[in-house]
Amino acid sequence: MTGTAKTEEEEFYKIYRLEVITIPTNRPLIRRDEADLLFKNETGKYAYLAGLIQELHSHGQPILVGTVSVAKSEFLSSKLSEMGIPHKVLNAKQDAHEADIIAQAGQLGAITIATNMAGRGTDIKVVPEVVALSGTVEYKGSEYPLGGLYVIGTEKHETRRIDNQLRGRSGRQGDPGFSQFMIAPSDDIMRIFGGDRLSSVLNSAWAAGAPDDEPVMQSTFITNRITSVQKQVEGRNFDTRKHILEYDDVLNQHRLVMYGKRNKILEGDDIETEVLDMFHHVAENFVQKIDFSPENLQESLAEVVAEINAFAGTPVIDVDKLESVEPEVLQEAIKKALYIPVNELHQKVGSESFFDFEKKLTLGSFDELWMGHIDRMAHLREEVAFEGYAQKQPLVVYKERAYDRFVELIREIEFRVVKALVGAREVLQIAQKEIAESQMIVSRQLDPAPEMDISTPAVFSAVPNEDGIRVVRVNNTPATLDPNIFKGIGRNDVCPCGSGKKFKHCHGK
Repeated sequence: MTGTAKTEEEEFYKIYRLEVITIPTNRPLIRRDEADLLFKNETGKYAYLAGLIQELHSHGQPILVGTVSVAKSEFLSSKLSEMGIPHKVLNAKQDAHEADIIAQAGQLGAITIATNMAGRGTDIKVVPEVVALSGTVEYKGSEYPLGGLYVIGTEKHETRRIDNQLRGRSGRQGDPGFSQFMIAPSDDIMRIFGGDRLSSVLNSAWAAGAPDDEPVMQSTFITNRITSVQKQVEGRNFDTRKHILEYDDVLNQHRLVMYGKRNKILEGDDIETEVLDMFHHVAENFVQKIDFSPENLQESLAEVVAEINAFAGTPVIDVDKLESVEPEVLQEAIKKALYIPVNELHQKVGSESFFDFEKKLTLGSFDELWMGHIDRMAHLREEVAFEGYAQKQPLVVYKERAYDRFVELIREIEFRVVKALVGAREVLQIAQKEIAESQMIVSRQLDPAPEMDISTPAVFSAVPNEDGIRVVRVNNTPATLDPNIFKGIGRNDVCPCGSGKKFKHCHGK
């Protein structure tokens, strides 16, 4: 629902498969869009513009001046202030008031200077007194018709869409209006994108010897030439955005797979099937490290078994008790050996607690490693930018390396989850032993009358981190404590009551 998308219709179709049509105006458009005025230099252009504003303002004509930057708007504002011309400046700095200010730009005698980002989305209503203005104003050989809102651009923008947005502030709902752009060779689009042909035309115009503060010419040819330059810039910008999209599509494929896996884990009550698949893949990775050639098999097998036991943190497999050295049989044996301590933990804590722990551990690994993957992909994109010097397509290299890194990400997630699950039993036993010892110490310092109730078993929660997991206690055993045991306890120290909480969050309240 925009009136300026027609110039970008190629991008809308190629990227989004959307066609663009121009919707007719509600009432006939009677705004006059004049050809661009060409000046020798920027100094003369602004001198002419300031004088024209002063002349039009004396007849009550409202004017909206569009600039390409905040610096240009402030420069013109200072010039008008020196001439004593009242005006308002909008440069996207006072957003709370800009809507009110831009809405008043159609009042009698109003002068408003704005960047292309200021006052967006606010309609400018032209008052009847302005619509009723008639006649013409002659200024330095040019005639300007009175009535409606005047829109003057201090220079052309890189894209036609922004120019059309500025023009579109005038002549709305059948109101009269006027628009014109003033250009000079030092303007960005002229200086950077103008080309030799445009420069030769300008040089021939300068030879006429016109004063600096008067336009050299009003040329439809110049306007068309600049429009052609704008189309080239739009095409270049489109290619840049399309290139960025092609890179982002690669990461988006990773994103879809990761969030699909994550949502499945998040929404499922039992993720045992997914976890068993992880154990299967980790076992497969260990088997792939074995050299099955007859002369190296035994030595290689012993090395991999030692690595598996180190991975588990405890001996889970004995090389002398392996029934077969067939890859498939070995893989299943390794999988079962790694899962034995996990199954024991499952039986000990119960299905509900175990599945909840399993889910939290897996989600934590997904989230942490995914964030690291995003950072690595950003660095990869910078790296492949230099592949062009080796006569390679950077995007093709990016896709190949991105695939390898995504496979590595999945393996790393599976490795971390399996390692944490296999070692969870030992960590839990150590944590329970430490807590039991701390409870015994605290119990000696309690009032002997109300003894600590240890009939209620402690409840523990396992939290994943980069080293595996840590186990924390989440329930407090009721007890009456001797206030003396709290002496010298810091706010961030563990509360001596045995809750596992910081003192400031427990008895320190």
